[in-house]
Order: sequence, then C-alpha cells, then structure tokens
Amino acid sequence: MVRMHGTKGEFQMTENTGRPYEVRIVARSMARSMARSMARSMARSMIQIMIRIVARSMELKFELGNPGAGRKC
Repeated sequence: MVRMHGTKGEFQMTENTGRPYEVRIVARSMARSMARSMARSMARSMIQIMIRIVARSMELKFELGNPGAGRKC
C-alpha cells in the first residue's frame, strides 16, 4: 500500500517488496491510460452501434410509413 499524505504527494511505503515505488507509480499511470483508451474505444463503438440502430429504425419507419418516399436519393 502507498499512502498519500497531504497535497504534495509524499509517499509512505507500508510493505517492503524491494521494488522502488516509482515503478508502481509508472505502472499505475500506464494502467490508467490503458483504461482511458479502452473506455474511449468502448464509448466510440457504443455510439456507432446506437447510430446504426437509430438509422435502421428510421429506415424501417420510412419504409412502413410511406413506401417509396424514403428512397428518394
């Protein structure tokens, strides 16, 4: 565990594993950036799926509501 004291970010090691805690900080920031990029890509894919669903439902509404009018391209 790394405990934060104050706002300056002083670290106190409570377990001695032999590793310097800079490695942990770097690993944590890497994990954070990976999680952010994964969340971004998931949000993008969700938005694309929603757009596809909405477009399909709009096409179905056009075809069911007035046949032929929705296909004027």
